[in-house]
Amino acid sequence: MFPARSEFGNFYFKPMRTAKSIVNAIVCLLAVIMATPASAQKLTYTVTVPPGTKDCFIAGDMNAWTPHEMIKTGPNKYQLSIAEAQIGQHYIYLSGPAFTFAETISSNRTYKETDTVSGWKDMWNPNESRPIKVASGSAKSYFFHSKIVDSRNIAVWLPDGYSLRQKYNVVYMHEARCFLIRPPPGTARNGRLMR
Repeated sequence: MFPARSEFGNFYFKPMRTAKSIVNAIVCLLAVIMATPASAQKLTYTVTVPPGTKDCFIAGDMNAWTPHEMIKTGPNKYQLSIAEAQIGQHYIYLSGPAFTFAETISSNRTYKETDTVSGWKDMWNPNESRPIKVASGSAKSYFFHSKIVDSRNIAVWLPDGYSLRQKYNVVYMHEARCFLIRPPPGTARNGRLMR
């Protein structure tokens, strides 16, 4: 039989209390899980959008105001689960990957199990490129799908007089949208309302 008390490192084992110790450990573990803050939970955002919407994105405090593409779950319905999202965080829906495609609302949303978008400032079509206003040259925005990184808009700028026969220096800017694209007025970023 086991001795009345065995030492394993700095841990003492009492055979008669083993079942009770296991139950206590399980109760403590459940208490820790139950006490985990809401920030560690996953929230699922579900939205019904106007007919004719070709895609839906969500941007808010929970994703640093970077539009994330949602998953189409049915006619005019989209859904996305975001880990670490909190119920009190602000967000908006967009019909495309930029704030020019934001929904027509007067203030940011806070979490509800289901939302309904009544209209868009501009309807996005993922199959067409859009010109971008620049001081010189020309620029267009293209939507890029990838299995490696999040789907995103890519802006391509070409200088005045661009020719396929000439070589040019190239500048690649990664994740620069936070410096180049300002959210619409009334949109919160890092807890501050943008004006």
